[in-house]
Amino acid sequence: MGAAGGATQRTVPTLGRGKDVPTRGATRFFLAGLVVYACAQWLHTGQLFAQSHWPYYVYYAHALLDGQLHFDVLPPAALDLVVYHGRAYLYHPPFPSLLMAPAVVVFGIGLPDRFVSVLLGALDGALFYGLLLALDREGFARSDERERGLLTALFLFGTVHEYLVVTANHWELSQVVTIWGVLLALLAALAGRPVAMALALVAVLWTRSHVVLVASAPLGLYLWRERRRGGTWDTSLRRLAPAAALGVAGVALLLAFDAARFGNAFETGTSYQNMHGMFRTNFERYGLFDLHYLPRNLNALLIATPIASARFPFATFSPHGLSIFLATPFYLYLLRSLRRETRPQAAILWAGVVPVLVPVLLTIGTGEIQFGHRYSADVQPLLLPLAWLGAGMRFTRTGLALLVASIAMNALGTWWFVSTYAN
Repeated sequence: MGAAGGATQRTVPTLGRGKDVPTRGATRFFLAGLVVYACAQWLHTGQLFAQSHWPYYVYYAHALLDGQLHFDVLPPAALDLVVYHGRAYLYHPPFPSLLMAPAVVVFGIGLPDRFVSVLLGALDGALFYGLLLALDREGFARSDERERGLLTALFLFGTVHEYLVVTANHWELSQVVTIWGVLLALLAALAGRPVAMALALVAVLWTRSHVVLVASAPLGLYLWRERRRGGTWDTSLRRLAPAAALGVAGVALLLAFDAARFGNAFETGTSYQNMHGMFRTNFERYGLFDLHYLPRNLNALLIATPIASARFPFATFSPHGLSIFLATPFYLYLLRSLRRETRPQAAILWAGVVPVLVPVLLTIGTGEIQFGHRYSADVQPLLLPLAWLGAGMRFTRTGLALLVASIAMNALGTWWFVSTYAN
């Protein structure tokens, strides 16, 4: 990494064995994720190709294909949908529906969105493996093949990503798609492809809009790469101009989409949302975002512990949240991520994490009903590399123990959630 990176630069030994090595590694983890997630899905539902209880994106894709901005066929459940002038709308942006539209053409509204989640979740793992490889190639965060394998296993099976993929209702599926978009943006940045980076961020904007605030991280990675290759600031910024124009167009189109639905470019439908009763009182008093929610959200993200139970094992999880340090103990290394040796790299990644966490910590809910803290998954592609930096980019016995504990905790948490809330 040289002086700028705070560590010694080295080549990647695996690349010397042939150009197909990265593809083989990514394929291996895609298949591992596919098999484990599909088996968990089958154990949960008794089917490999099941549809979720809230297949909103499938039904909204059907509406869009019919040229409608409202649901032309109502989904089987209506929790959280928007009712405006007697019509039902999706309150999340529609990119996941656009993504599934070709499959809906073939399979109709019976498309098994749970299996779509399994495919995308496994693909997330393959992309994360590619991200680790790119970070090593660019001298940002070193890792060898064994370390990349362990970290990718942690991504797939040691974080809340696992329960999100297996549960696969509308809310969880939106996050699986968001993670996919964030990973693509990071990979495009490290490949020196700013237009592709912007496209991926537009996809994020059109899925979970606030997560586009992650953009500082891919931008920082792009500039890191350009500087390592001797590029000037003028040249690097000039290459970003088409990407910036694409981002502005993405924002304008989303505003026009909401204006067409609700007559107001800045109305996403939340004002008319059929939200759960546990949120209604606070929404009417404080609105969607307020400092009033900060203490509860901080607790859910950082402090919340399991709750006592009268039955063995005498403890269970709270659907309102669980500290990320307990749900994924490997995240304890986040506390060391800003150490001097890798502070420049950590600063780039934290610049993407913190802006996303601001609205998360000020919003009306903690992410409930959930296992762990599901909103933290939006920045999981950054949190794990940050934890890796904090671990000194090597696995000690303690690090391996934390990794194993993370996988065990998320296996237990996934089982608890799908057996308690997702049936």
